Amino acid sequence: MQAVLYVLAEKFLQKEELEKIREEINMTRLGQMIFDDGMEKGIEKGIEQGLELAKQIFKLAGENIPVQEIARRLSVSENEVRQLLN
Repeated sequence: MQAVLYVLAEKFLQKEELEKIREEINMTRLGQMIFDDGMEKGIEKGIEQGLELAKQIFKLAGENIPVQEIARRLSVSENEVRQLLN
C-alpha cells in the first residue's frame, strides 16, 4: 500500500506537497521504523566497507609498501593509514 502511495505522490504532487507528506510520514511509527531500518543497513554497510579497507591496508603494509603508496592506491589519507597501523 505504501509503495502505491509513493508512486501516486511522485506522479501527481508538486515538490512542496511531497515535502509535506514526507514530514507527516516521518512522524508516524511506520516512518520511524523505515528510517531506523535504513540507518541500521547504512551502518552495517559502512562497517563492512571499513573492514575491507582495513584488510587491504594490512595486506599492503605486510608487503612492505610505504604508507604514502598505500594511501595513494586506496584513495585514503596517509593519516588514516598511519592511525590504523599504529
